[in-house]
Amino acid sequence: DKTLDDEGFKDEQQTSDLNDDEDKPLLPITFECNQCNKVLRTRKLLRNHLLTHNSQLAKCPKCVPDRYLKEYLLNTHLRNVHKLQKDIPCEYAGCEKMFKQRVVMKTHLQMVHLKNWTLCNICGDSVRNLHYHLQTCNKENLRKNSCEICSKTFSCKKSRDFHSQTVHETTTNTCSICCKEVKNLKSHMKYIHTEEDFDKYPCETAGCEVMFRTRQAAVKHLKRVHQGQKDQCPLCSEWLKNLPSHLTQVHQQGKKHMCNECGKVFYKGHDLKVHIERVHEGKRYNCPECGKTVSKIRDHLKSSHGVLEFK
Repeated sequence: DKTLDDEGFKDEQQTSDLNDDEDKPLLPITFECNQCNKVLRTRKLLRNHLLTHNSQLAKCPKCVPDRYLKEYLLNTHLRNVHKLQKDIPCEYAGCEKMFKQRVVMKTHLQMVHLKNWTLCNICGDSVRNLHYHLQTCNKENLRKNSCEICSKTFSCKKSRDFHSQTVHETTTNTCSICCKEVKNLKSHMKYIHTEEDFDKYPCETAGCEVMFRTRQAAVKHLKRVHQGQKDQCPLCSEWLKNLPSHLTQVHQQGKKHMCNECGKVFYKGHDLKVHIERVHEGKRYNCPECGKTVSKIRDHLKSSHGVLEFK
């Protein structure tokens, strides 16, 4: 029989009946949540599950903007998100890489050192992440998930929708720290206002020391820079390394941004912003090299002082 114990869940323990058929198979012991009727295998699992119902919300002391989460998740959140020190060493002899989480270290060990890769049944390659690889290996996915505005292709609908929201939509949020208007406040806070170095994915080409924030960016760099991969423009048939930029600048495809002051049209939001600042607001910059006041500081530094890299 199901009985409700002091912790708020039902114990479905099977009792043996002397009158029952001796050959009747015994059912495993299970534990049912009295709030959502979910059945779990052990009492410990049920206790952890009950925290999702009973735990109160707590404010993270470090997140900006404020973030609230369940109390039982707060310590894990602080450890995984805000912990700056990487104190878990790789278990592979000779590898000096450090990690914040043991599970990430174990994944690194399996994929990088032990080469525990999976064989793709479409192209025959051995890959680290079969789920991600199948999205890009299957060209049908790329055709189905292309941006309607700039024609950029994506491996899945989720990536395409995120691109549309962050690149083409005009809704912005104001950062409470630097007061900058940004489209993705969460990403801005993570990459701009934290001390952690997010450039952790190296280029796989020997001798190339470029680092990237995401594995996808590293793969994209490898294919375009070192392997010479190009995409064909559907309008002029030219083969290019950066098709989205070509479509925007050459064929004027994509969302138009019109200046409300003079009616001039731009195909990049950033170009419109710079135009307004320079032409209509009269914004000028003081050159740190010669002190001259200029409107195009980068062009001035390049042409007059030979400065090619900017912070």
